[in-house]
Parts: sequence; structure tokens; C-alpha cells
Amino acid sequence: MKKAYLIILSALSLLGPMSTSAADELDELIARNLQNREEHGLLTELRSHLPLTNRQAAMGSIALLLQASQQLDLKQLGELNHLLPSLDLEEAYYARDTYRLNVAEVFVNEGLDSAMAEVFAPLMLEYLQHKGASATLLTQLEQIWQF
Repeated sequence: MKKAYLIILSALSLLGPMSTSAADELDELIARNLQNREEHGLLTELRSHLPLTNRQAAMGSIALLLQASQQLDLKQLGELNHLLPSLDLEEAYYARDTYRLNVAEVFVNEGLDSAMAEVFAPLMLEYLQHKGASATLLTQLEQIWQF
């Protein structure tokens, strides 16, 4: 499951727009895998403020989290993993020298304006703050997610 997000994001950023049937299958996969997971709360938060599909909310938030995981130190990454335990962000941390995620491309491939990352970031920060994120982690994420 954890590696599936990396694989999905990699495929989306490389392949571009998906066919309708492939997009529907991915929507179903995301919906099934996010049931009863911590990230479901994050997706609900995003979707309560923005007109998004489950897939758009998932891919956008995961893209931002993976971007952050490549720039945080291990202590902050551990805290983020604790707050969102079903994602293994350490894998992205160790792959940061070989794998660069283009957040704007992920948003565009999901049918969103790349500037939507600027809208996602404060909502995600608010969600993490409510989950008990430290001021240090929140400050670092704010710096990473400045677009």
C-alpha cells in the first residue's frame, strides 16, 4: 500500500492524463485503500473546502507530503509519519537523490491548476496542527510549501 502511492504518483507524472476507465479504476482503488485510514481525515478536510474528487485530494496531498518528506530531516519526518502513519514517507526521503517529484505536474495531470498546491498547503497545515504537529514541523512545512 505504501509503495503503491509512490508508484501511482510516478505513473501519473510520467504518463500524463489517464483514460476514463483507468481513472475510474484508480478512484476505486484510492477509495478502497483509504477507508479507515488516518489520511481519510485529511482528504475529508480538503474536500470539505474544495470541489475535489477523492483521487484529486489524495494525489494532491500525497504529492505535497512526498515533496516535504524529501526535504525534512529524519526527526521531523518521524513526526510526520506518526501523524499520518499509513504513509511511509521515509522511503521517499531515502530516494530523494534519485527521484524528484514535480508537484505542479501531479496537479495538472489530475485536472487541477498547478496553483491549487497553494490552496492545499494551508489546509494541510491546519489539519496537521489539529493532529498535534509541533511548531517546528509546521514551520518547516510552511517553508517547503511556499509556492
